[in-house]
Amino acid sequence: MKGPVRRSHRWLMLLVGGQVLFWSLSGLYMVWFDIYYIQGEHFLPGPSAMMKDVTGLLIDNTIDPNAINIEAFVLSITHQV
Repeated sequence: MKGPVRRSHRWLMLLVGGQVLFWSLSGLYMVWFDIYYIQGEHFLPGPSAMMKDVTGLLIDNTIDPNAINIEAFVLSITHQV
């Protein structure tokens, strides 16, 4: 009867011990390295690179101020109320 119990206890010890070892090593990794490196923030582009992508979306150059009829817009709003 001791044979199967000892074998199962040995395998259970290896399984749990391996998890504890992996948990300890990953905890040491988290403490050893900077949190920004762990989170992968060094892969993100800087703000200047992000702003270059957004500059094409600005509407300053696409809307002609002379083409907007403000009087008609104001009248349409006041007549709806």
